Amino acid sequence: MKTLTTLFFGLMVFAAQAAPDMEDCMKQMGLSFKQAREAQTLDAMQHAMQDFSASLQQAQQLGFKGSKAQLMQQGLTELDQAAQHTQQLVKQKDLAGAKSSLTEIDRLRKKYHKERQPSFWQLLFGSDEA
Repeated sequence: MKTLTTLFFGLMVFAAQAAPDMEDCMKQMGLSFKQAREAQTLDAMQHAMQDFSASLQQAQQLGFKGSKAQLMQQGLTELDQAAQHTQQLVKQKDLAGAKSSLTEIDRLRKKYHKERQPSFWQLLFGSDEA
């Protein structure tokens, strides 16, 4: 019985670690974006953008909760379009253009991170973002 309990607890911990959450996706997207911005070759840029898009798709599947869910999904859609544009430039072997298009991704990141931040009143009285 003790072994069964230990096994069950281990599986629960593994399942909790294996299931990605939105924060994990966003952190991975940030890392991939940084790698794309610092890329010196088309191959490095392509790899970073593929990782970015994979994390973005995962975030789209996880979705958002609360009153800003639709707005945040719109942000992910816009990010997806900007990422596809960047990847198209990489396919056209335009590293400079692809790096330049990363400014749109950065602009969207700033815009939607600002929207995500709770207002003073939400901090004071609680938020429906749970």
